[in-house]
Amino acid sequence: TGEPRAALLYGVTGSGKTSVILSTIDYMLSQGKGVIVLLPEISLTPQMLHIFRGRYGRRVAVIHSGLSAGERWESYRRILAGDDAIVVRCNNRPFRDGRNRVCERITVSNCQLTSRANAIRIGWLNDGVVRNCTFTGLAITDSACGIGIDLPPYEKGMDDYGVEPSLYENLVFSSIVMDRVYSSPIRFDITGEEFTRMEAIREITFSDIRARAYKFPDLRVAKGRELEDVVFRGCVFTRCADGAFPGNWKQKGAAYWWNEGREEFRGLKGVRFESCSFTDAK
Repeated sequence: TGEPRAALLYGVTGSGKTSVILSTIDYMLSQGKGVIVLLPEISLTPQMLHIFRGRYGRRVAVIHSGLSAGERWESYRRILAGDDAIVVRCNNRPFRDGRNRVCERITVSNCQLTSRANAIRIGWLNDGVVRNCTFTGLAITDSACGIGIDLPPYEKGMDDYGVEPSLYENLVFSSIVMDRVYSSPIRFDITGEEFTRMEAIREITFSDIRARAYKFPDLRVAKGRELEDVVFRGCVFTRCADGAFPGNWKQKGAAYWWNEGREEFRGLKGVRFESCSFTDAK
């Protein structure tokens, strides 16, 4: 009916109650909605987390009184923004030597992606080296953003960051079709904050990208940071009017804040557009 209702699920241990709950969650996620699961005791968290993360991966966030302030902040951020479909980064601080590992030679092809945040996200804060990666033949739909390349500022409570300057190089995105993207199809967000260290972002190619989104690409590079040899070649970007896609963009995860205001082209030294078109849908 679409109206909130309560239901009692009764059964002895092992009768399949959890399977019914998981099937209900599957349905809600397929409708683009979120789910909150309440547990009666904190002691049940490890057991249930094993079940839910085994099925839904990193989409599952946990909040309870036993978490540190930093852990609660990270869970809150992920719940608010939604998960990225594919994240390419190399922050491995848990390793004993405390250094990041190089992330390289990754190929993603012939996939269909959807996300409440970035369908593809490259990097994060002080994330080390990401290089020689190819993304081709992809279909991205119903996502807050298509491709996000991030160097965010440090925020109080954040503990999900690396220890080395970020270097992103030789990344190729080709033959990608995007539809129903609720903010920008491609988003660079490069902060100038001192804590966020950057070695270089260079040799990144976007070719034959065809996107229908609420915004054009949003390229924000802070003063003092420079992109090197970033090329858009043969891309077609169509900006659609608000309401063109199903639902409200304010309910599409990270699009809630990415879609506020107009797109920007700031700090674009080292960026070239070759045979690209930018049009507003009629």
